[in-house]
Amino acid sequence: MADTPTPGAGDVDIVLGAHTVTLKCSVGAALSLGRAGGGIAAVLRKVLDLDLDAIVATIAAGTGKASKDLPDLVYAQGIDTVASQCVTWLYYLRNGGKPPQAMTEGQDEENPPQS
Repeated sequence: MADTPTPGAGDVDIVLGAHTVTLKCSVGAALSLGRAGGGIAAVLRKVLDLDLDAIVATIAAGTGKASKDLPDLVYAQGIDTVASQCVTWLYYLRNGGKPPQAMTEGQDEENPPQS
């Protein structure tokens, strides 16, 4: 099947202090965010607003693990830095673990290539 993502597709690595965590796209991650935050789009809006709880929930959903130290690790790494990586992963997650078409083509209707 051509539309099936390859293993590891859509994975995003995030450095948190001395550790690197990998956010993995899965149905379980999508369902977890849907239940916890009102859906992927709602969580995406919160992450874009730099909501620390939403960023932590995104990382927990993507790794399948929650940690009481996670908010401190995100804060220490930089909320902006971690949020941008979460946004990338949320776009992959919304698209079944595949990059959105605009990302693969390098353009979209709102931002056509400049000549």
